[in-house]
Amino acid sequence: MNRRLLLLALAVLSLTAVLFLWDLPREHRQKEEKHESELLGFLDPALVDTLRLHQGPELVTVVRDERGWRMITPVTEEANASGVEGMIASFCRATAMRVVAADVDTTALDAFGLGGLRPAEWWVEMISPGRPPLVYYFGRSSPTGKAHYLRVGGSREVQLVSNSLDEISKVSYKALRIYDLFTFQPDEIDSFAVDRGDIHYRAVKNADGLWFTTESPPRQLKRRGLFTIAYDLCEAHIQYFIADGVNEKVFDSYGLGHPRIDIHFRAGQKRHRLRMGGDAGNDLIFARRDEESSLFSINSRLLDSTSKTLEELIETNPAPFNYALLDSVKVVWYTGETITAVPQGPRREWDLRPPAGYQGSKGFFPVAARNLIYGVEELQSDGSVELSSRDELEKYLKVRKVRCELFWPGKTVRYQIGWRGGEDANWLHILGEKRVYRIPRDLFFRMRGTLLAAKLINPHS
Repeated sequence: MNRRLLLLALAVLSLTAVLFLWDLPREHRQKEEKHESELLGFLDPALVDTLRLHQGPELVTVVRDERGWRMITPVTEEANASGVEGMIASFCRATAMRVVAADVDTTALDAFGLGGLRPAEWWVEMISPGRPPLVYYFGRSSPTGKAHYLRVGGSREVQLVSNSLDEISKVSYKALRIYDLFTFQPDEIDSFAVDRGDIHYRAVKNADGLWFTTESPPRQLKRRGLFTIAYDLCEAHIQYFIADGVNEKVFDSYGLGHPRIDIHFRAGQKRHRLRMGGDAGNDLIFARRDEESSLFSINSRLLDSTSKTLEELIETNPAPFNYALLDSVKVVWYTGETITAVPQGPRREWDLRPPAGYQGSKGFFPVAARNLIYGVEELQSDGSVELSSRDELEKYLKVRKVRCELFWPGKTVRYQIGWRGGEDANWLHILGEKRVYRIPRDLFFRMRGTLLAAKLINPHS
């Protein structure tokens, strides 16, 4: 008897579960249908390709084409896609708090501020191909001030909606603008020109990723320095759009007729220009982009960092090659001990390759390797001397402690570092050259540090 009751109970539970699971989709559909019936106007946000915000006499229009969202009034430029799409989604998914009146006449519409005798002051229009435009007319605030009256285009029904929806409808076109100064990536830049009163550079990037001026003879520029300028440009943001439709005379009054820095560059086959002018206060400066007629302000740090980098842009590294392609670096102590730095993984994280049989700790290897690579890449000479004989080389490298070998695909550079008494500097000689370079002692200590990290030499050596 107990077994029969158990089987019956199991059967009832199974049937209940089946009915519950069968009813879930129907319940979900009913909720969706109820929600759709409460929407102010049903329209799929993904299908909207035009948004118009009518704000009294002003009109903001954004359209979507194959390039993305673009603003065409009151200015012509790329629009902030996330801002536009978020606004459209808010309108398409908006619901009414309640219906105030149905089938009202012209006089009543005018009383609610929804058109009739006079046009509505604020209205939103969304256009989707193949469908009638969806239009929301916004009227007066309710007597409590906690909601607004609204009418959907083609209807004479007055509804009450949240104040937040009305606030979205009155967003200035400035909120839909892109505030990134530029939207390309630093490594996309392949030509560069700059004027800063006393500094004038015209430079291009060659097939090896190295930068040279276009003058004759060309001078090499620091690849990292140019990357720093490009990175700062890409990371900079517009603080305020001050005015649109500005003429040249007005630009002159803000210091942009003769800018403090004028930069031209090409990135992704597109040419760009930025002019930085007078002080705008609060650590801001006035600026103008491309040939646009908009005046805006940016943080003065961009002017300061760019100016400083320009002063240090001429390459003086004795081995001025593309270190982004460096395969390995070998350091050899004067007694023969050797350590090699190699890049590992897709991000090229540098590490030390210990000699065979090494059993010690490798904890400091990555730090020592990074210090070494930074040292050889950022090495700068503050002078050089032409050598007339082998004997003259011995004078500059009287004390020789370390050698270095740099390996690129298809290219190897070998140099040795030494010094002579009474100087707080080292001298570097590249094998095969009849020249020595005066360099800071920093690189020697970085090389020595890699050998110490692997405990290949005595700290007192």
